[in-house]
Amino acid sequence: MKVAVILGDNIHRAPYYYRYEKWLCDNHIDFDVIMWNREKVKENCKGNLIEFIMADEGNNKNPLKVFKFFAFSHFVKKTVKKKIYDKVIFLGLTGCAVTLEIAFFKKYYNKKYWLDIRDYHYEWFKPYYWLEKQAIDNAYFVALSSKGFERFLPKHAYGYIHNIDPNMKDICAKFAKTSSDRIRISFIGNVRYYNENVALINSLKNDDRFLLQYFGPGSKKIAEYCKDNNIENVHFEGPFKAEQTRGFYEKTDIINNVYGNTTLETLTALSNKLYYSIYLRLPIMVSPGTFMETVCKPYNIAVSYINCEDFADRLFEWYCFRINSGADLDYQNLQREVEQEDIAVQERFVEFIAK
Repeated sequence: MKVAVILGDNIHRAPYYYRYEKWLCDNHIDFDVIMWNREKVKENCKGNLIEFIMADEGNNKNPLKVFKFFAFSHFVKKTVKKKIYDKVIFLGLTGCAVTLEIAFFKKYYNKKYWLDIRDYHYEWFKPYYWLEKQAIDNAYFVALSSKGFERFLPKHAYGYIHNIDPNMKDICAKFAKTSSDRIRISFIGNVRYYNENVALINSLKNDDRFLLQYFGPGSKKIAEYCKDNNIENVHFEGPFKAEQTRGFYEKTDIINNVYGNTTLETLTALSNKLYYSIYLRLPIMVSPGTFMETVCKPYNIAVSYINCEDFADRLFEWYCFRINSGADLDYQNLQREVEQEDIAVQERFVEFIAK
């Protein structure tokens, strides 16, 4: 059997790729990775890498990007026709290969392709929604990284796959949380959501009970804001290697997942930070009204950021109560639920590649 994995972005920007890579390798499946190399950088994988190289900046809202989508989709179709795969796996809808070329995949790979949906895309645009519905209806299986996506996707019997770091077991085994005289609130990863984080910083600014930390690229603008406004209880570090991730979480008391609640992306997605919270037993801060809040609140592992004058006192009281009460059982219960859903999808994947 030969399988094609379609990825409309760089591998290092799609860490969930490695879960599929592991599943394919564990089952001794020969596979190609047809990838859009948007950053023109060297990528490594255990499959045979076939690259579509065209520079592109993510999330830049440029309407001319659609021509790049057509170019990538045509490249995917041309490669698949030439190689003649037994099965195809689409990791995300980024690049629109399965939607723009659905006529081809519907005809030649009906129920022979796997679809993994990771985000909100162009569902507001009716022609795209129609193409996406066909892509979903003709897939062997469709896995979502968040149940919240059902809010904007066509009705379907979806499965749920979670953004658990494939190295999580190793991270947990070596994890040793450090102590501090301040409550450390850490944003770990590509730093975005400027307005939301500036609001949070202002709510806690120069309060000696708290230290806000930003680990990752993209924090320059926030750092400049803090400098201009003489805010001193904020710490910044730039880009880091994956193996440094555990060390940053060891210096964390609350995970910062304040992404806002004004777009469908932020309202419906489940961040990979949720799984670090669950497995490392670290509380997480979320935005109110989001699916993140919906998932976390019944298990008491999250505090919602509300921009109000007494938020600092509320947060301090909540954290102290949380630590003193103990809450390991809450994490265990949510972890069990997540893993049951994840195992069900893995079993369907094994069926998919076995047929």
